[in-house]
Amino acid sequence: MNVNEQKKQLRKALLQKRKLLCDSETAVKNAAITENLLSLEKVRTADIILPFVSTDGEVDTREFITQCLKAGKNVAVPRCIDGSNMEFCVIHTFDDLEKGMYGIDEPKKSCAVIDAAGAENSVLIVPALCFNAKGFRLGYGKRLL
Repeated sequence: MNVNEQKKQLRKALLQKRKLLCDSETAVKNAAITENLLSLEKVRTADIILPFVSTDGEVDTREFITQCLKAGKNVAVPRCIDGSNMEFCVIHTFDDLEKGMYGIDEPKKSCAVIDAAGAENSVLIVPALCFNAKGFRLGYGKRLL
């Protein structure tokens, strides 16, 4: 079996394992992840936060985004501009979001686009199924990042 097939099998197993979590267990894990992120010095001192907007089954990023906005942080989230590219747009509330490509909440067209690649002192939060001991990410296999 080649590496791509191994990754595909691992993704399938991890998604199945995640589906088995009960709601209360998921809520506890989401709260712990949010608390951990908010406690990081890099997050506390960042000029801009670049999180993803979670979908069902993913780590819930909405509370993290809410707390960043309440703290006065600049928050920009991704918007798909075609099947393989995205741009980051500043949001001020969740009212700035609408269903976009793939049915995922993303910024409305009226939201300002920023140069995320050139953003200094920024923190990027990416979706992942897991990370290995060296911090390498296994994503969903869509290659959008």
